[in-house]
Amino acid sequence: MKTIRIFLLVLILVGIALLCTQNIWLPKLVNYFVPTQKTPVENYFGNEATGDLNGDGLPDTAFIFTEDGGGSGTFFYVAVHLKTANGYKDTNAVFLGDRISPQTTEIKNGELIVNYADRRPTDPMTTAPSVGVSKYLKVFGTTLSVSS
Repeated sequence: MKTIRIFLLVLILVGIALLCTQNIWLPKLVNYFVPTQKTPVENYFGNEATGDLNGDGLPDTAFIFTEDGGGSGTFFYVAVHLKTANGYKDTNAVFLGDRISPQTTEIKNGELIVNYADRRPTDPMTTAPSVGVSKYLKVFGTTLSVSS
């Protein structure tokens, strides 16, 4: 009879200890059995440029945004809001690079020019961007594409 009482007392103490520390071990246990998938977060970066990109005479707006998926990278994209009589239509986004350093964005003669600093292909991602890059893009319909 004494052994049963000791066993029940130990069981109660373990239960109280688990209850008091559940904020520490329960989230880890849940994440182990039900892993969560991180959704990329998009953030407006800026570097807006305004001008006619599709030849309709209306001012379109190009801009840069970033996507952060929770890892070490920050992925930069450029997209365009095409002005229409009824508001705006968005183009697709074009990837610029990972952890680049945007400089200027401009529209000249119906072409979008994005200037930024990047790394050499042989540089590690820890190297600061130092190589100047200009990406030239055009809009065809509602599709933004790199110019050839």
